[in-house]
Amino acid sequence: AEGQANNTRIQGTAADLVKLAMSEVHRTLEPDMKLILSVHDELVVLAPEAKAERCKEIVVKGMEGINPLKVKLVAEAEIGQNWAEAK
Repeated sequence: AEGQANNTRIQGTAADLVKLAMSEVHRTLEPDMKLILSVHDELVVLAPEAKAERCKEIVVKGMEGINPLKVKLVAEAEIGQNWAEAK
């Protein structure tokens, strides 16, 4: 029960951070970029191939920029034609 209680706080905090990141990323995406999916601590964004690198920058900045805990957050992003390719 003690382990479960500790894990709940960690997972809950992580879920809150992802929701904040989703909001920030959605707010800063360009009109032809769409946030389409969130899976655990990952965001999937659909963007034109020509803007893939720009989209990657926006996502990383948005995910690292939300920081209510005042700790360093590190985000990584990959580009692919589908989610499996980008993993």
